[in-house]
Amino acid sequence: MRSGVLQGSILWPLLFTVYANELPSTDCYVDDAKLLMSFQAQDCEPTMAKMNDDLIKLRNWCFDNRLLLNRDKTKLIVYGNRQMVSRLQDFRLTLLGK
Repeated sequence: MRSGVLQGSILWPLLFTVYANELPSTDCYVDDAKLLMSFQAQDCEPTMAKMNDDLIKLRNWCFDNRLLLNRDKTKLIVYGNRQMVSRLQDFRLTLLGK
């Protein structure tokens, strides 16, 4: 084996923190990462641009670190009341062409 940490090693939490610290604005746990962003409905366009940029950085980080990124398991969830969500115009993000 060329890389990795033995299961149950006391080093794994420290090494994971150092390893995942490079991820752009994410919340991580083991093999799961979440991009989180809070925004007002009128800021939809710049928010989409920022999140798409972060997805590109996340994709590049995964490729650079030889990790797989499963676009089919990637989900977009927008939270808000009905009035706020209805004011969002075609909120779309792109990851690996999807």
